[in-house]
Amino acid sequence: MMAGVPQAMAAGVGAAAAINMNLLMTDAGRAAAWRAAVSGAEVFGGAMEAEVSRRVLGPRVHGSEGLVDGR
Repeated sequence: MMAGVPQAMAAGVGAAAAINMNLLMTDAGRAAAWRAAVSGAEVFGGAMEAEVSRRVLGPRVHGSEGLVDGR
């Protein structure tokens, strides 16, 4: 009965990899569709860079927060 365990494990890993690839491709497809739907936005433009900086850095966007309070 234990002889089938490695095969079952391998089948599980294969199924997990297929599910993961499907999820990744779905996310990539949605991102591409959203990108195509955004009118007039340049990927490497100043507006896009400002938006990415705002989302990632928030209030630390200029990197000067340590200068004000002396840290």
